Amino acid sequence: MKNHFARAGIAPDTDDETLVRKLAARPPEVDAELAADLTAAGTVLAPPERRVHYRRVHLQYQALAVALDALDDPIATDSHRWRERLVEFDEGQSS
Repeated sequence: MKNHFARAGIAPDTDDETLVRKLAARPPEVDAELAADLTAAGTVLAPPERRVHYRRVHLQYQALAVALDALDDPIATDSHRWRERLVEFDEGQSS
């Protein structure tokens, strides 16, 4: 799952009005990669219904990532193989 908030430089808890304004206001000179990131973020985050859904999914992934940290406890057992199942999402990774 791509973290469109991070890729576009927008905080996930940004209010809708500010988010739409930031997606519309592109810096005059951006490299091709940043332009592609902003376009992808705009495609996902601009429509209100998709934005609500994406925020929920993003929060779920964040919660799972935080819960996964609990597996670092020496007595923790990864009975559901969470580490294998969550490799596609890394909070620090932007793609």
